[in-house]
Amino acid sequence: MTTLPLDHNTESARLAALYEADLLDTESEPEFDEIVEIASEICGVTISTITLVDAERQWFKARKGLTESETGLDVSFCALAIRQLETFVVEDSRTDIRLQSLEPLREHPDVRFYAGVPLRLEDGHAVGTLCIAAPEPRQLSEREARALTILARHVVGLIELRRTRRKMNELLIDLKEFATTQERITQLATRLLSVIAHDVRGPLSSVIEVLDVAPDEDLVELRDTIQRHAIVAKSLLDDILSWARTMIQGGPIASDIHVETLVASVVSVSASDAAAKNTTITVHREIEHLHADPNILRFVLHTFITNAVKFTESGTIDVYIKHDEAGRVTVIVRDTGTGMSDRTRERLFDWQRRGGEYGTRRERGSGVALLLVKDFLDLIGGTITVDSKQGIGTTMTVTLGDV
Repeated sequence: MTTLPLDHNTESARLAALYEADLLDTESEPEFDEIVEIASEICGVTISTITLVDAERQWFKARKGLTESETGLDVSFCALAIRQLETFVVEDSRTDIRLQSLEPLREHPDVRFYAGVPLRLEDGHAVGTLCIAAPEPRQLSEREARALTILARHVVGLIELRRTRRKMNELLIDLKEFATTQERITQLATRLLSVIAHDVRGPLSSVIEVLDVAPDEDLVELRDTIQRHAIVAKSLLDDILSWARTMIQGGPIASDIHVETLVASVVSVSASDAAAKNTTITVHREIEHLHADPNILRFVLHTFITNAVKFTESGTIDVYIKHDEAGRVTVIVRDTGTGMSDRTRERLFDWQRRGGEYGTRRERGSGVALLLVKDFLDLIGGTITVDSKQGIGTTMTVTLGDV
């Protein structure tokens, strides 16, 4: 008889295979019940079971001649049988020297004869046994041993079928989730076209208008204005293209971010516009590094800060990046601008009612970028809240969620 060594890693893997079969504590099923009936009849015994050996118990998927559905491992012959490479036979538990130190088995009131075939799955783990037992000593004939082995193979086939069925169900769930995600990405991509059509075309149109109406000798003086509009357009377009690449590659991808560098690059885009409006932008950074999707963080900051500049004249804009009480990355942009009405706030995140508002200097916008921010956050499990009062200002707060 060859006994396999037992260690923690092997047992953990064995239990994982057992749980993957998803058979423990299930209802009785004819295909399993019929096998124990056949085993009992062929071998001429009153007790036959299909036993699954759990961490601290043995549970009978099918049983004949027993009333209880499970027992502890201290009275489990099957817990010994699963460590064997071949059929484990005890002709007389009272005299078997292998049971000398196992008094509960040796003195078992209902079992003196036992024969169990390990139910070894394709990955090599034995999750239980097909066994027979009798209250009196006896031997197992070659014919009976061969029949038990054949029946045990059939049980293994049924268990493997369950494992395959479970994996298929999990795969179907994953495919449905993937299809749902792809549908959401398609919707976002459609909305992305709106951003390109409005938020990017707007600054570029401003550049074109300046070039069309300005005499050549005035272009030198207008260079800063032209450059500012071009930078805004390029920055927004870069963000959009980065987002598009991320979506094509399968969704948000987190990486280590140096917060100061990223925030500085975003603020620099709006710095000249803010200065022209006598508005200061102050960054309050409580985090040096964080692990997140840089494209999403950059897009959120860009949208919030440019909106704050658009609606703030001779005021202040404060940018906070910190962890909230739950340890989530939180971005807050607070301005002392014009604020917004209840009506405007209610339609901020409604694609059907979207529409831009004029800034303090009649700057035009579509409001689409803010809608896209909301869609980003929904995709990664983040949140966004808006607190705004007309004549006082607006506070935008975002938690980035799982990025």
